Amino acid sequence: MNGVETIHKTIVSKKDERIYTISGSDEGNAGVSNVAFDDNSLDYEGQSFLNLKKTRAMTLAWNNIDVYTIPRGGTCCNRENNTREHILKNVNGFVKPGSLVAIMGASGAGKTTLMNVLTNRTGNTVTVSGLVTLNGRVVGEEISSISAYIQQDDVFIPTLTVKEQLMFRALLRMDKSYTKEMRLERIEEVLTELNLKKCQDTLIGDVRIRGISGGERKRLSFASEILTDPPIIFLDEPTSGLDSFLARNLVATLKNLTSRGRTIIATIHQPSSEVFSMFDNLILLAEGEVAFMGATKEALNHFQLCGLTCPTNYNPADFYLDKLSLIPGQEEDCTNRIQLICDTYSKSESCSLINSSIKDINDTGYNSPSQENVGNLGKRYKATVYEQFLIVLWRSWLTIIRDPASLKIRGVQTIMVAIIFGLIYLRQEINQQGVMNINGFLFIVVTNLSFSSQFVVINIFPMELPVFQREYDSKLYSVGIYFLCKTLADIPFHILFPLIFMSIDYWMVGLNDDVGAFFISCGIVILVSNIAASFGYMVSCLARSTTAALALAPPLMIPLLIFGGFFVNTESVPVYFIWLKYLSWFKYATEMLAIDQWTGVTNITCSAPPCVYNGDQVLNKFSFKKENFMLDLWLLIVLLVSFRILAYVFLVIRTKRCSRNCC
Repeated sequence: MNGVETIHKTIVSKKDERIYTISGSDEGNAGVSNVAFDDNSLDYEGQSFLNLKKTRAMTLAWNNIDVYTIPRGGTCCNRENNTREHILKNVNGFVKPGSLVAIMGASGAGKTTLMNVLTNRTGNTVTVSGLVTLNGRVVGEEISSISAYIQQDDVFIPTLTVKEQLMFRALLRMDKSYTKEMRLERIEEVLTELNLKKCQDTLIGDVRIRGISGGERKRLSFASEILTDPPIIFLDEPTSGLDSFLARNLVATLKNLTSRGRTIIATIHQPSSEVFSMFDNLILLAEGEVAFMGATKEALNHFQLCGLTCPTNYNPADFYLDKLSLIPGQEEDCTNRIQLICDTYSKSESCSLINSSIKDINDTGYNSPSQENVGNLGKRYKATVYEQFLIVLWRSWLTIIRDPASLKIRGVQTIMVAIIFGLIYLRQEINQQGVMNINGFLFIVVTNLSFSSQFVVINIFPMELPVFQREYDSKLYSVGIYFLCKTLADIPFHILFPLIFMSIDYWMVGLNDDVGAFFISCGIVILVSNIAASFGYMVSCLARSTTAALALAPPLMIPLLIFGGFFVNTESVPVYFIWLKYLSWFKYATEMLAIDQWTGVTNITCSAPPCVYNGDQVLNKFSFKKENFMLDLWLLIVLLVSFRILAYVFLVIRTKRCSRNCC
């Protein structure tokens, strides 16, 4: 239009081995050549260029990769199995900057294993030999600092909006050199690039909360990872669960990202012919061996050399997978065909060229700043401890106040149960019958708050752990920061709801009318609620799932309830169970509430002996002692701290085990 056309040019700087992509408008292509590099910066002349982006050029190579399973020891029913399964067999390859690469193969071919090797996520379930290099330098865990790994399942906090999710990632993942304005600018850029602007203020949602669509969730996964503009992006079956239209748009977006110098490697399952044609290069795996590696359009020629011709108007991707799969009942023929394809590739000129290129890369490398940067990316966290604390606490707070199950339902439940209890125990008189009813009410209060506080945690906390595990593996924050922020964000609600409950029931039941006694009882039930929540955190971190935690909690809690001093007199506890009563917060809390209620009560009416005539006799009847009040308080605090510490220890163990096993 009017002689103005959009220009996209990629320039490789010999100075620092970076790829610079220039885009903008220019009249008659004048000014394209007016780009100059100096030692410290990228200078350009001509005001017509609208955008200048730079991405580090990274060549990823892998050489002689062999992966074996680790034999598991035998059990009482099974003998020890010393055989090792050979998952990947001498796999070699490399990927140049600016490439969109597909890894394909039948089920069990080794696609995911190869991806895990390249991203250093194999865990301790297999043994790996061989080298993975970036620009000729061997890399291990530090590859996560220079790459993005987008897994198949999209895991998010459902109560955040799309923009808040990206802000959270930007604050924790982007380098300290980025100012807040630069981070916001980068977020806007990514939202536009991945077509997420229209849903930026929409909650992400889940099965309980209505949110964004499946395609938008998938693009949000990409957006979360490319905020830092990583030169290498790994994807595990990005089109799974998407229809053909969304899959095509998604791969087109990936193709656009490679035009700016990024390298994208994706495992993909049964792509359409249109989607398949968008990939620049193809890696085919079969039975752990490389069946083909090279330009996508050259794969048909390779199969023709093996005597296998793709029918006209047939999807090449389906054809390749069909010829590389084991068909039941034809295993021998299929194995021979697969071996022929793999042997033909291993003896081909393209395979020799690839192996030669890998050797050159690993022998010489790039003596450039970008190579030096590879070795300086080992720092685990980009944000400081204080920054991690503020950001994770902000998200934890939003998660709670936006979740209807945490506030509305729990608030209504608290008020309804309090009113029901208040009506059942309404206006108790200080007589022999009233003594029994009031003591029963005090124990019921402790029991109700214990179970409700515990199960609120157990029903919600385990659902967040997959998100936490993925973010921890991405090196966003530490285990301690997450656990501290999560528990701190919960504390106000473990204060508010017990306070509401006690404020309703205390006066309905007609407990000690002293204002000081009321506030003491409120403090006791608040402490009980937080102890039960701590116990819930401990059980949640100990169990593998919400279902397991719900099954585990009652058997652990019932013995503590029995030895709480109401069902069994604490003085008659069998010696072999004596230790249980010291772990029971029911015992300490009930004793403190009873002391608070009956202290100062000097006249209890009696209609038919035997009777108790004052508060001291009531306490003696239940083996409660006034002098134990402060001891009970300190023991409750000890239990609170101990359960939290145990929960943290279990969470650390669980997190480390999952990181090792890639769960």
